Amino acid sequence: MLSLTPGDHGWFLDLLGANTAFLTAETAVVYYPGVSKGVTRTIDGVPVHQVADSAYLVPLDRSDPSHPISASIGTDASWGYTVDFNWTYDGNIIPGWQITPGVTLSHGVLGDTPNFTAQFMEGNMSSNFYVLFNQNPTKWQGGINYTTWFAAPYQNNTVVERQYYKDRDFIGAFVSYSF
Repeated sequence: MLSLTPGDHGWFLDLLGANTAFLTAETAVVYYPGVSKGVTRTIDGVPVHQVADSAYLVPLDRSDPSHPISASIGTDASWGYTVDFNWTYDGNIIPGWQITPGVTLSHGVLGDTPNFTAQFMEGNMSSNFYVLFNQNPTKWQGGINYTTWFAAPYQNNTVVERQYYKDRDFIGAFVSYSF
């Protein structure tokens, strides 16, 4: 995390015309030992093989077109990163209000996290653009954001075609009042 204040990074804030800014960069590794092999159990005397499904996405194994079956997309290890940058105008645009625009970039670099949230899906990227409004002192708050999903252009020297959310851009907004 890097807090950009006028005393330390005034030249950069002057470029933006902002009062403060904040940069957050993080990376994470998720590890579920043995998940990519699946689990075989016996239920009522019938052997059942369970596979990992990230975010409950159930891709089909089409190696035998006449009998497609569920395929595993979860891997033992997955990792990725998220970077967020935002800057604040404190009363510069609307007197008595802090306006904070920002952007967040997320990228699943390698592997598929085998849980409901699917934190990382290899090659998947998203960008979230937002603007927050905070009355000073805080009574009213509001914000609007837009998120778009896309695929990393290259992964392991090959073009990635697997982007589950590419057709799902989102727009959101909120308003709150504190009393």
